[in-house]
Amino acid sequence: MSKLTSVLFLVFCQVAVAQKIFVYPRVAVAPRGTYQTVTAIVTGINDRRVSWTASGGKIIGGNSCAIDEPCTIALVSDAPGKFTLTATSNADHSLSASSEVNFTESPHPVTTHPRLGLTAEMLPRLRAKAVAKNPVYDSIKTTASNALENDAKIWSWTCRGGSGHPSSDQSQSYKENDAFLFALMSEIAPTKKERDEWGCYGRDEFMTMIGYVISGSLDLGKGNHWADSARAFAFTADYLLGGDYLSPSDMNVARQYLAKLAFEQINNIYNGALAVVGKYNSPAQFDESDENSAAIMRGMGNNYTHGKILLLTAAALTFNDNPTDDPPLSNTCNATRYQVCPDGTAGSLHAYWSYVSGGMLYKDWANMEDASIVQPAYNAAFNNLPSQPMCQTLWSKPIPCLGQGRGGESSEGTSYGGSIEKLMWALNAIHTAGYDDPLRYGPQMSLYTTSYWDLRYVADMSSLTGLSGIPSDKGHWNFITDGDTLTYYTYPSNYGAEAAMMAADSYVGRTDRTAGLKWLLMNSAFGMASGKAGNCTSYCGIVNELSNDYGSRMTPDLFIAVTAEDLKNSSDPAASLPTDWYDAGNQHIVVRDDWTTGANTIFSDYCTNTQIDHEHQFCGGFDVYSQGEYITKGRTEFNDYNDEFSVAWNKNSVMLIQFPGQTWCTANPWCSFNQAATDGGQFWHSYEAGMTTLHHSELPGYVAAIADDRNAYNGGWGGYGHFKGVTAASRSLVYLRRSNEVVYYDRGETGSNAWDKANYLITTGPPSFSGNTASWLTRSKRQKVYWTALAPTGKAPELEKTFDDADAKNDWEIYGRIKVDAGNTASARFLSVLQWGPANFSATGTSVVASSAGRNFEGALVGSSLVMFMRDRTANFTTMSYPASGATTQYIADLAPNMPYTISGAGAPERGTADNAGVLTFHAGGQGSITISAIH
Repeated sequence: MSKLTSVLFLVFCQVAVAQKIFVYPRVAVAPRGTYQTVTAIVTGINDRRVSWTASGGKIIGGNSCAIDEPCTIALVSDAPGKFTLTATSNADHSLSASSEVNFTESPHPVTTHPRLGLTAEMLPRLRAKAVAKNPVYDSIKTTASNALENDAKIWSWTCRGGSGHPSSDQSQSYKENDAFLFALMSEIAPTKKERDEWGCYGRDEFMTMIGYVISGSLDLGKGNHWADSARAFAFTADYLLGGDYLSPSDMNVARQYLAKLAFEQINNIYNGALAVVGKYNSPAQFDESDENSAAIMRGMGNNYTHGKILLLTAAALTFNDNPTDDPPLSNTCNATRYQVCPDGTAGSLHAYWSYVSGGMLYKDWANMEDASIVQPAYNAAFNNLPSQPMCQTLWSKPIPCLGQGRGGESSEGTSYGGSIEKLMWALNAIHTAGYDDPLRYGPQMSLYTTSYWDLRYVADMSSLTGLSGIPSDKGHWNFITDGDTLTYYTYPSNYGAEAAMMAADSYVGRTDRTAGLKWLLMNSAFGMASGKAGNCTSYCGIVNELSNDYGSRMTPDLFIAVTAEDLKNSSDPAASLPTDWYDAGNQHIVVRDDWTTGANTIFSDYCTNTQIDHEHQFCGGFDVYSQGEYITKGRTEFNDYNDEFSVAWNKNSVMLIQFPGQTWCTANPWCSFNQAATDGGQFWHSYEAGMTTLHHSELPGYVAAIADDRNAYNGGWGGYGHFKGVTAASRSLVYLRRSNEVVYYDRGETGSNAWDKANYLITTGPPSFSGNTASWLTRSKRQKVYWTALAPTGKAPELEKTFDDADAKNDWEIYGRIKVDAGNTASARFLSVLQWGPANFSATGTSVVASSAGRNFEGALVGSSLVMFMRDRTANFTTMSYPASGATTQYIADLAPNMPYTISGAGAPERGTADNAGVLTFHAGGQGSITISAIH
C-alpha cells in the first residue's frame, strides 16, 4: 500500500464513521399535481449531493443540487399513487434514505361550516374529546370562562335579553380574541346547551368588534393589532356560521367586514409584502423593475406578510362561491365576479382568492422553496418563466428572486420566526376548505406540504441549547438566537407552527414527525413536560402553561391533533436528527457533538444577508455552548429593539472598524442605523453595499466558515452611501471539533489609517490577563476559557466593558467584552485562538507560524494542529511553503473550494483536495517544510 493510499484510507475511515443521510419529509400526503419536495441532508462528508430515484412520478430538479447545502428535489404526478423516493449519497453509494410520497385525488370545495382549519366532519370526534380529563380542552374552556367572567361585567348579552353591546368603547381592547375563543367553544363544547351559550357570547362580541372595523375605529391597516389578532379576525365568522349563530343581517355585516379586511390588507403597504393586483401567476409578481424587489421577495418571510395571507384567505373562503352566499361587492372598476380592482376593492369576496393563490402564495412558495423546483414548475404550469428571474436591490446589483427564504429557518430571527404559524393556519384553512388543488390553482399550492415545514421543526430543535435561561430557574430552555429574539428562553407558544403542523398531519393521518413536533410543544414548557403544576402528577409543566400566554396560542391545534392520552407520550426524537445543520437561506451553521442534553458542545456561526425588519447583519459572528452553558455568545436583542446589541463588538463578529469623524448619521433623524454607522457594525435592511459571501464545511473533525463581509461594512444607497472606504473585511475560521478550539483570522483594509480597527469577544465571566492571553471561569465556574491574541504582535487583550444594563440581567451568562485594539491603521490582521475545558484546564500552547515562500500565509500552531490562513484573500494562489512546526494535522484555509493541490513534505500525501470552504486538510510528520501548489 502506497503512502498516499494509506493516508487517504485513514482519512476515509475517520469520516465514514460519522456519515449519515436524512430525508424530510419521511412521509408526504398531497393532492395529485403537487410538486412534493423532499430534502436530503448528508452529514459527515464534504460532498452533500445525492442521486435520486423514484418508483413512480417525475423527479424535478435532481441534477442541480449544491455540493455544500442540503439537496432538495420534487416529485410530481398528475395521477394518484403511492411512490418511494430514494436519495443515495454521491460520495458513498452505500448511504441512502427514502421518503414515501402518497398523491391523493384532487380536493373539492367544502360548502358546510365550519371549514377553516376545523370542519363539520371533525366535530363529533372533537366533542367526544371535550372532557375535563383532557388538559388541552380544559385549558381552552378555562381560558374562555375566565374571559367570559371579565367580559360579562361590560357586555349586555342578547341571550340574556340584552343589546349585544358593551357598556363602553372596546375597539382597542383585543376582545376579538375572546370572541374567537367563545366561537371555538360553540363548536367543540360537548352539549348543545353549552354550545348555544358560547355561540351567543361569541356572536355578540364578534359583531361588536367587526362593527368597529367597518366604522374605522379599529383600523386593520395600521400598527400591530390586526397581526396580533389575525387568527381571531380570520376564523371567528366561520365558526359562528357553523353553529348557525349569525342571522341573515349579521351575515351581511360579516361580508362588509371581510371585504374591508381584504381591502385594508391590500392597501397596507408598510406592514409586510404584497402581491401585484391582476398580474397573477406571472413573473410580474417579482416586479423586477422595482429597485427593491429583492427585499420585497425576502419580505414574504415577514411576520406581517403571513398575517396578511391568513386574513385574505379568510376573506376569500368564509362564504360559499355563489352569488347568493357571496353577492357582488361595490367596487371602483366595474369588476367582474373574480376581479380585484387596483385599489383593492373587488367584484366579490371570492375574487380575493385569485389574489391569494395567484399572488401571495405564488410569491411565498417562490421565496420558501428551492429555485430549482419553482422555476421549472411555474414555467410548466404557466409557460412564462423560462429562466430564474433576477430581483433588483438598493445597491443596484440584482440577485436571484427565488429561494431566499429556503431551508427551514425564519428570515426574521428566532422569536419573530414563530409568526410563521399564521401561514400554516392559512394553509390548513385552505386545505380543509378544499382549495389546495395544484392542478386548478397552480404549483404554489405545493407550499402546504413542502419539505420546508419538516426542516422548520428540525431547525427549531437544532437551535435549542439546554435548560438554563435565568439563574433562579433552570427549567427554561435556552436557544441560539439570531435577529430579534425578544426573550432569552423559549416556551410552547413559540411553536405555534409545529402545533399547526400536528393539526395538518391529523387531517391526513400522517404520524412520522409526531414525536418531534409534540416534543417541542411539551418540553419547551418551563420545567419541561413534567414540571410542577399544582397537584398534577404527569405532563405537569405543559399543563401549567396551556391556559396562559406561554402556551395558549397552540391549544386549538393541539386539541384537534391529539388526545389526552397522547400527551403522556413525549419521546425525545433528537437522536434521530442530524448533528450538523446548515440553513442556506440564512447562511447559518449549527453543529453539535451529539444530542445529549447539556453534555455536548454546540457551535453556531452566522452569515445572514439581511433585507427586512427583525433580521440583523453580523456575518462572521459565532457562539459556543458547552456542558450546559455558554463559553462565549453574542448579546441578545430583547423587545426594547436595541440595535446596539447587533453591532460587531457585541456579536463576536468580524473586527469593528470605526468610521472616523462621521457626523452625517447623527445629524439625520432617519438614520436608524447609527450604531452601525458610528460604532463600526455591519449595515442591514438593504442599506449595506451588497451581499456577504460564505464558504463553509461541516466535517467530523472540524467546521470551517470563510466569510467575506466587505459589502456589509459599507453603506449601499441614499445617505448611507456616505459610509464607504472599507476595501477588505473578512473572517476565516476553523473550529476543531471535540478539541474545544476555535482558530480564526480577521482582515481589515481601509483607504486611510484614520480608521480604528479592533477585535472583540464576549466573555461569560470576569477575565484575567497574562501577556497576550485572557482567561476566565464561566458563570458556573465549572469551565475555564482562554482567548489568545497571536496577531497583531504586541497588542494584548484588555477588558473594554462590563455589561450592567437591564438587558444583561436577562442575558445572564454574559459578563463583558474584551478587545485587542490595533489602533488607527489602514491595514490590520487579527489571529485569535479560543480554547476551553474543565475548571482546572490549562490552555494548549499556541504560536504564530508564517509562510516562508510563495503566497503570504500566517497561522496558529495549537498543540499538534496547525491552521494557516491567507493574508490577502483577494490574491490568486499558485504556491506556498511553510515550516511544518511539529504539527501532525495541517489545515490550510482560504484556498479555492473543492480544487486539487499537490503537497510535498515529510509524512504528507502527494495530493489533496480542498473542502467546500477551501480548507485543505492532511496529516504530516511535522518536520521540515511543506509546500502546497495549485494544479492548473
